[in-house]
Amino acid sequence: MISKRAIFLAATGVLCIGSPLLAAQPADSRPLGDVVLVEGTPFKARIHSIDAKGMTAWHLPSGETKKSPLADLCWWGEWREPRASTQIVLVDGSLIVADVIAIDKEHLSADWALGGEFKLPLESVGGILLAPPVDRQGADVLRFRLHGGDAPSSNASTPARSASEELPLNAHKAQNDSDRLILLNGDELAGEILSLDENTLKIRTAAGEMNIAKEKIAAVAFNPSLAAKPNSADARLWVGTSDGSRLLVSSLVIEVETAKLKFASGISLTLPAAKITAIQPLAGRTTYLSDLKPAGYQQIPFLDLSWPYRADRNVLGTQLRAGGKPFLKGLGMHSAARLTYKLERPYRTFSALAAIDDQTAGRGSAIFRVYLDDGSGNWQLKFESPIVRGGAASVPIEVDLSGAKRLSLLVDFADRGDEQAHADWLNARLLPQ
Repeated sequence: MISKRAIFLAATGVLCIGSPLLAAQPADSRPLGDVVLVEGTPFKARIHSIDAKGMTAWHLPSGETKKSPLADLCWWGEWREPRASTQIVLVDGSLIVADVIAIDKEHLSADWALGGEFKLPLESVGGILLAPPVDRQGADVLRFRLHGGDAPSSNASTPARSASEELPLNAHKAQNDSDRLILLNGDELAGEILSLDENTLKIRTAAGEMNIAKEKIAAVAFNPSLAAKPNSADARLWVGTSDGSRLLVSSLVIEVETAKLKFASGISLTLPAAKITAIQPLAGRTTYLSDLKPAGYQQIPFLDLSWPYRADRNVLGTQLRAGGKPFLKGLGMHSAARLTYKLERPYRTFSALAAIDDQTAGRGSAIFRVYLDDGSGNWQLKFESPIVRGGAASVPIEVDLSGAKRLSLLVDFADRGDEQAHADWLNARLLPQ
């Protein structure tokens, strides 16, 4: 016999076991973030699901559900700073905040608080930060070097240099054909890592085998010559999680409560859908300038110090940050500079956010300008920002690209010449017609 209480609960919707309506509602713990699509006004929503074909269902605060193809998404949510604990850096740039259990000659075993235990082939791992620096700039420097990118500059007063000019270790040869240890006391060892367990790392050096206490190690870098080369065609989207992990994956499927991620290497990981905080597709309809080769770049120093531009980094070569938030896509430039792109096909709009990177700690200033050429060779000014200063809100940029054949981004001097003019074009992108 069904009790009166059960009848009441069923009637009021509290007792809804197996109810499709209840199953369709995302958990309240899922983050609410801005959904920015290639067309239309951004809106706030939680991710409800992403199917195998990329159709994404968004749950709006009103209770309504809106659907859109993942290919139409520019980004959703916000990136988190990595938690200050062990960080595994993959050769494709992915970062997983997880405890390393063991290393043998072929695999790294780890325990991820969000997804449980997993194994990675060593050829997919660039290195490990066992004790990340407390300051974000220092942690950025180590992370970018471990996955084999250009070596960022750790000196805010000098421009970023190429990897051949500034190495994290003393010997160039050690950078290319051996594993490396960076110890907390500043010492460095090169050799072949044989194993790692809960307490000790064993390495074979020119002087013989050595056992190093794990607590003395700041970072481990694996032999880059043995790394598997990531296939950029398989890099479909970035996924961010609540612990600051950033994963470059080939596919993402969300089935109400569970998110399934697959890497280009074939590795699969599963985690609660509520732990995903950001998504940014790379193979959709959005084209990021940082993924294109520019037609030209020129920088005119205020005095005699020249600066390169940086793709997906600030001008120092470290993480793009503005307004206290990290960004994964964009361009870093320094006044006065001009970066030009040929538009190989028609586009509708150029969009970005103009900001002075947080690395300047509130200093620095610049003026941002956008010029277009319709093919006649005559450049037309289409956007000019007010003076953008460090610590100020970013300035939105949107330029109509109708008829444009070339696009130029300019960063010019402002308050105090080029002092701390670390200009970021955040999420600089071309949107399709």
